[in-house]
Amino acid sequence: MKKIVLFDFDGVIVDTCDLSFEISNGFRPTLSKNEYLTWFEGSIYDRPKHKNRKDENEDFFKIYNPRLMETYPISGIEDVLGSLHKKYLLVVVSSTISSSIEEYLSKFNLLQYFDKVFGSDVHKSKVEKINMVFSEYGVGSGDCIFVTDTLGDMREAEHTGVNAIGVSWGIHPVETLQRGNPVAIVHGVSGILTEIDGYFKV
Repeated sequence: MKKIVLFDFDGVIVDTCDLSFEISNGFRPTLSKNEYLTWFEGSIYDRPKHKNRKDENEDFFKIYNPRLMETYPISGIEDVLGSLHKKYLLVVVSSTISSSIEEYLSKFNLLQYFDKVFGSDVHKSKVEKINMVFSEYGVGSGDCIFVTDTLGDMREAEHTGVNAIGVSWGIHPVETLQRGNPVAIVHGVSGILTEIDGYFKV
């Protein structure tokens, strides 16, 4: 069995930070950018509930989905995914809806590199989704690495024993990512490939 690279979607493959904040700020006009960023220090689904909007997640994705499709992937990510795909199984573990992720990846010819997508419709918890990966592929924590842009993801991965690689172009700055004790923080997409090969000693 190949080793498995778990990829967060937003902030790693595509930069949606400003888009997502803009939508959330539209629902919550008093929301500051700093407060918004703290939502990602744990699971995004554990953020404070909106007092007047029961279906905030559903309302969010109605605006997010069409605008996501107009946003280009992070420069250079296709080459990195293509190289990783030759050696590893790639799986998306995300808080975005699976169908939206698959539509996006298909549009930009990236879906071919991924074996499966575990979005928020599969489960809200990334702990549960990573455990699903273990069960589905018959692997353990040492067979996986999680590439992410948030401290919250690192904390959820830690609950499963999976280590993380942080990327510096997403939601959280380096000093926040360091609190999650990642094995590395990369500042360019090619660093993902280098660090993964080093981690798995390929």
